[in-house]
Amino acid sequence: MSVKVKTVNIHAFRGIPDLQLELNGKSLLVQGENGSGKSSIIDAVEFFFRGTLSYFEGEGTQSLSLRKHVPHKNFKDADVKIEMIFNPGGIALLRTFKDAPSPPEPFKEYF
Repeated sequence: MSVKVKTVNIHAFRGIPDLQLELNGKSLLVQGENGSGKSSIIDAVEFFFRGTLSYFEGEGTQSLSLRKHVPHKNFKDADVKIEMIFNPGGIALLRTFKDAPSPPEPFKEYF
């Protein structure tokens, strides 16, 4: 089955207080000025699927933590939410610091 992202909702993640992206299964091109949140969008997608960020792993990253460096400056870690709605079926999955998504069987290979 071909799974496509319909919508991405990002709340309180890095430099993004709130953002809704309507992809409707199309590709995403991210372009903008420095500091406009481009990397935060990509990081939110990685966090949604992996529950971590790759640049917090490895040597020299011991002082970095998701809880200290990921929540938007005006929010707490409990406020962080990444939701994706997929087609077919309009299946909505949510990732927070506390909870990982519970994908249905056809989606599990992506997590």
